[in-house]
Amino acid sequence: MRDMNSRELKRFEKMLLEERLRVLKEIGVLSKDEGNGGRNSSSSYGIHMAEVGNDEEELEKKHVFLTQEGDLLSMIDEALAKLKNGAFGKCERCDEPIAKERLLARPYAKYCLPCKQREERKK
Repeated sequence: MRDMNSRELKRFEKMLLEERLRVLKEIGVLSKDEGNGGRNSSSSYGIHMAEVGNDEEELEKKHVFLTQEGDLLSMIDEALAKLKNGAFGKCERCDEPIAKERLLARPYAKYCLPCKQREERKK
């Protein structure tokens, strides 16, 4: 990016690495919980049918959240790769710089705000 110096780029790299670690920890916790089906006991004796439905709903929510966290991890990894190849901070649609304020809020942002807003209006 034209107007970012190496100190600023290091700052974004640190932000991305910290967010990556947070996401990996969250994925690990959710994966561990999903592995035991959300139950502390392997026996289903005495479980009311409503509890089974609640467990299934919770598992579905965890799966959705795991998918979202996985998507976020991919975006973070892409942003880290862009830092290395000099493409960080450029909009993937119009190739214009992404505002620093936007990058501070979402260092893994792919689009500048005008392009993101156009994309949102299409949905």
